Formats: sequence, structure tokens, C-alpha cells
Amino acid sequence: MEEQQQSTTQVSKSKSGPMVAIVGLIVIVVVGVFAYQNMNKQQTQNTPAVTEQTQQPTQPSQETATQPTTGGATQAAGYKDGTYTALGNYTSPGGAEELGVTLTIAEGVVTVSEVEVKATRPISKTRQTDFAENYESQVVGKNIDELTLTKVSGSSLSPKGFNDAVEKIKAQAQQT
Repeated sequence: MEEQQQSTTQVSKSKSGPMVAIVGLIVIVVVGVFAYQNMNKQQTQNTPAVTEQTQQPTQPSQETATQPTTGGATQAAGYKDGTYTALGNYTSPGGAEELGVTLTIAEGVVTVSEVEVKATRPISKTRQTDFAENYESQVVGKNIDELTLTKVSGSSLSPKGFNDAVEKIKAQAQQT
């Protein structure tokens, strides 16, 4: 009888060992997920400060230089009509990324918009490509002073790069 109790105790102990390990693993995974989400939220909230540090090159690059392609027509908003290109910067969870933006402005309104995917990380490339394929309807025909994109096709960071480039383009197109 006593041997049977010991045998039952050993069997229940041997079954509970793996169960405890599985529960422990689940707890570790859940804590890790919450920590990652919290870190991601903090990084997203801090993105503007990080972006400003990474977006100021010591010399203007060829891609950020003003490239007017139309005549010198002006309009009331104070922007010179033309085509302008800039690099927009933003920070992804993997690090700094860039997005190329070219806008044609006529009388303060965007008439043509192009985005060049410049991401270096696979996930960022995918998000920028999704953005590039679906953002245009929210930009063309809009007043440049009213352009602020938040989320396009599931991408919430590519629009930050786009908005950064728009601000640079507005500075380029500003009448002096």
C-alpha cells in the first residue's frame, strides 16, 4: 500500500514538472510582449526628437535641393510654383529610415506627387511600398499647408517620413 502511494506521488510529480515549465514560459512570453509594446509606444512618442537629430545634414544633398521645373509663377500662400524633392526622415523600431518625396506645386496646391521607397530594412520596405501605392489620393489636389498624413494602408511611420519631407519642401518653395 505504501509503495503504491509513493508510486502515485512520483507519477504526479513527474507530470507536474513539465506543466510548471510551460506555465513559466507562458508568463515570460506575456511579460515580454507587454514590455515590447510599452517600449514601442515610448519610442513612437519620442520619434520627433530623434527625427530632428537625424534629419539635419551638414550640407544640403542633391536630393534635398530645390528643383523648380516650371516658370516663376507665384501665388498668395507664398510658395513658388514648381517641382521639389526632399528626403523625409523617421525612426522605425529597427532604426532610422528615409522616404523620398517629390511634389509639384501650383498655386499652393499639390498637382503631382511621387514617393521613392528608400528603406533599408525589409519590414520598412514593405510598409513604404504599401504607403507609396495608396497615399496619392490623400495628397494630390490638396493645399500643401493642409497636408498631414497619419496612417495609410496600415503604415503609421511612413507618413511621418512623408510629413517631414513636406515640411522641407514647403521651406524650399517658400517665397523670399
